[in-house]
Amino acid sequence: MKNSKIRIIFDGIIAPFVISFLITVTVSAVYVLITHDLDPNLILVQGIASVFVFAALYPLYMMFKKKYEIKTKDFMFSVCLYMIPLAFSICVIGNVAVDYIPRVTENAVTMEVYKLAEEYNVFLSLFLVSVVIPIVEELMFRGFFYDTVKILSNDLLAIIFTSIAFAVAHFEIRQSIYALFAGLFLAYIKYKYRRLIYTIILHLLMNLTTLVFVPTVLSVNDIRNRAYILFVTIAILLLSLYRINYKKNIS
Repeated sequence: MKNSKIRIIFDGIIAPFVISFLITVTVSAVYVLITHDLDPNLILVQGIASVFVFAALYPLYMMFKKKYEIKTKDFMFSVCLYMIPLAFSICVIGNVAVDYIPRVTENAVTMEVYKLAEEYNVFLSLFLVSVVIPIVEELMFRGFFYDTVKILSNDLLAIIFTSIAFAVAHFEIRQSIYALFAGLFLAYIKYKYRRLIYTIILHLLMNLTTLVFVPTVLSVNDIRNRAYILFVTIAILLLSLYRINYKKNIS
């Protein structure tokens, strides 16, 4: 191995995390100084910070891939189509499952999303939550973190590590459980197709589905109807995974 393990960990985990943290703290501080709002909207500030984080980290990720000779495969539009039913089924199953976990406190993120939609614009809220923030999260978790662990070990450990790290980053217990569930699929797609664009699209679609469709599903209180919804979505999930794995493994 040309590079020491410590150097690889620094380049792929420590450096991007520290840069992301410092940019987020700086953006938050500047926002408070400019607006004099001591209780800023979490999603708005995170969205603004994510733009600067992406601008800083994307070039570093390209250099990281080149330095450690991380190979990617050709882009296939057909793969993007598989992400639609996969995202829908993951979201419905995951959200219905965690809905049975007792809620200790209100979901701060959800409250901030709705607050942002009311104070500014629903499209701005959707754009930040479904596009801007997922791109940066994928760059960090399925980009830097996944590739780093794979270099040091193997894909299985990379899938496990990034999924757990993704769950921990969501703090609130219900969100963390859902993030762990979703993170496993996101990491698997990275393993299967070796391109970050697919996990970004899947993440984008999952967040959009959670905001637009899941509230309607969770409003169904009848056990029989919920069971029917789960049966259908599990079938969709299995068919989606079968279709993805039916393709020749290009990893």
